[in-house]
Amino acid sequence: MKANDGGDWESVNCFAHTLQLAINEAFKAATSLERIAGACSELVTHFHHSTIATNALLAKQLTLPKHKVIHCCKPRWNPLYHMFARLAEQRWAVCAVLLGRAVTKHSNARNLELRDDYWRLLAEITPVLKSLATAATCGQTAVSCPVMRGLTSGGDGAYRKEGGVSGARCRR
Repeated sequence: MKANDGGDWESVNCFAHTLQLAINEAFKAATSLERIAGACSELVTHFHHSTIATNALLAKQLTLPKHKVIHCCKPRWNPLYHMFARLAEQRWAVCAVLLGRAVTKHSNARNLELRDDYWRLLAEITPVLKSLATAATCGQTAVSCPVMRGLTSGGDGAYRKEGGVSGARCRR
């Protein structure tokens, strides 16, 4: 959004977009997350391709919410968060299905089971990703740019070039 034609201040990056870029870079740098994401994706794919496994998963969710696992397509980190969160929520039901030999062959289960350290990391990172997802969602509202402009300008609404980011634009 072009807010000041020919003025002496520049616009501010959209908070949600900047947050998306920063998180994407962090995911690229964290190779362990890439491995975990790959293992989780294989596990979820198993449930998406097998109606028997999906029905067994729903049957094993005795005290858990009746949810299917969520598959991730990876151009953005948000779907990865949703996949991680759902797997963390359904951990015990997923493990029970993988242990049931009537549903999953031993050789398949051995390849699909997530290691304990993967489950631990999922449990640790999911609340962090939830906070970031909330911040990114809140940052997409029309309020984010004026609020950011007010915070960075000392209250007068202008983000001056002397202390600002060159070439930044606010997008909705």
